[in-house]
Amino acid sequence: MAPGANATLLPQHVERAEPVFRSANVLLLQLEIPLETMAKAIGVADKWNVRVILNPAPARDLPNELLRDVMLTPNQTEAAYLAEMAVSTMSGVEQAAITILNRGARAVVITLGEQGAFIAMQTQRQAIPGFRVNAVDTTAAGDAFNAGVAVALARGDALDSAARYACTVGALSVTQFGAQPSLPTLAAEESFLHD
Repeated sequence: MAPGANATLLPQHVERAEPVFRSANVLLLQLEIPLETMAKAIGVADKWNVRVILNPAPARDLPNELLRDVMLTPNQTEAAYLAEMAVSTMSGVEQAAITILNRGARAVVITLGEQGAFIAMQTQRQAIPGFRVNAVDTTAAGDAFNAGVAVALARGDALDSAARYACTVGALSVTQFGAQPSLPTLAAEESFLHD
């Protein structure tokens, strides 16, 4: 991991950016920034009723307080790490999701590559099917998926619809080379679903 500028993002930067939170719907975080900065961002988001999505990548130990009331979007490896259990079957995926929920998360969306995703909340458990595509570069798949979840939730979609949209965005991203160039447009996503 080469954190670069991410490692220099400090809690005081979040404080200065608080006006942005007032009009936000969703805050998307990952673990490349310092934990104290992430905790500050989660606190400010909570103050302004902004939904928080935490992509726990790269995998590392996280205190339960940081997971409280956030949506986690781990891949299978990260889910196994957070739940401290094997996540190689759908039964294991569901059990890991329940374990993570029990640590305080509001919702869990475990990404499963071309198999789709598994969503879990206290009142809902559901497998979301993925798409078979000709994958050429998986570099941005996780980032694309998380962006898809954030966009869909920000526009008011329910979690299952948001996960379906994210699976589409993730699938499209692996059909192109490069991290940023592979991120699909809304028009590309709509075309993919209707072809």
